[in-house]
Amino acid sequence: MNTRPISPKVHSVIDYCFAAGLFVLSKLFKVNDTDRKMYSKFAKSIVVYTGITDQPLSAKRIIPFKVHGFVDHVSLAGLVAMLFLRKSFRTDKSALAIQIGFVALGALNVFLTNWKAGVDEEWAWRKWAKR
Repeated sequence: MNTRPISPKVHSVIDYCFAAGLFVLSKLFKVNDTDRKMYSKFAKSIVVYTGITDQPLSAKRIIPFKVHGFVDHVSLAGLVAMLFLRKSFRTDKSALAIQIGFVALGALNVFLTNWKAGVDEEWAWRKWAKR
């Protein structure tokens, strides 16, 4: 029984919306320039690796969906680490609120995604290994 309701297609929609949120909310809440640039770079990386993941809404299917999942887990760990490493989150309450929101939404997306849905694992890994 599958207890993870987010499909690859829905996951990619959420990823694209998450990237847009990083761009828009950092400007809307007037986050400092350094953090806004960090969010901008992070959002661009999300758009790129989502766009090249083997899923229904990609521009080019290059990396397997499971590899995308691994990158998502690492990215989520990075978002959590930023809470402790960035001084601005200790002094700016709106920046802290945005970051906590991004961590929570990212965690929901990662942990509720069915990483095995619609994926022919053997084909995906063989395709990946040929590169």
